[in-house]
Amino acid sequence: MVRGSKGAVVRVYIVRHGETQENRDGIIQGQRDTSLNATGMEQARMVGEALKDAKLGIAFSSDLSRAAKTAEAILLHHPGISLHKQVELRERGMGELEGKRADVILGRAPRVMEPISKMTARANVWWYEAVIAWIKAQDAVEPVNGREATKGRRDVLIVSHGGLIGILLRNLCKGTVRVEKGVRLAKCMNASITVIEIDSTSGKGKMIRYSDVSHLTGPMVEENVDVQNVDALPNE
Repeated sequence: MVRGSKGAVVRVYIVRHGETQENRDGIIQGQRDTSLNATGMEQARMVGEALKDAKLGIAFSSDLSRAAKTAEAILLHHPGISLHKQVELRERGMGELEGKRADVILGRAPRVMEPISKMTARANVWWYEAVIAWIKAQDAVEPVNGREATKGRRDVLIVSHGGLIGILLRNLCKGTVRVEKGVRLAKCMNASITVIEIDSTSGKGKMIRYSDVSHLTGPMVEENVDVQNVDALPNE
């Protein structure tokens, strides 16, 4: 947490979960509760090292284990910070496509697949009701102009999924979040870090890093089939 001209500038760290075997095999996961593979566990360890000096005041993750385990690896460096598992942070529900290889389902859009409009709404409502509300509440408890708020620990950790992160960020960047010059929104990689700085008074912010994987070593899965292969399917 740093100080801005208006309120405290709170950093929100948004992390995609580490790799799963389904990621590597091109299998659509959606809301199936899949686990990190060995590479994913090592990625979680590395992202934990990268964020060990973050001044976290609260941590959220999807309640699916691949995200929760990634978050838990980060919080090993932040004793005393509890993890809040949130159903709202789950990946897009893919219905009967879940568990299937992406290369055999192109052109088939099951009606039970979660509509993009519904996924967008749950991501946006969650952001304002959980993240922005928490950030603003810290000013009410310990005003910025008084002593160091929450002893300097006001930053936020969010661990979620590639599809959810992409939907959330694209919508925020249409409104309350501007993108810093030189930052480009592209693929959201496993165990990547995105950073948004939020002004605690206005709730507005700027994205200063997107899908940063400079802390990772070794080969990575380049494509997210939960996003790549279904974005072209018809949606309600």
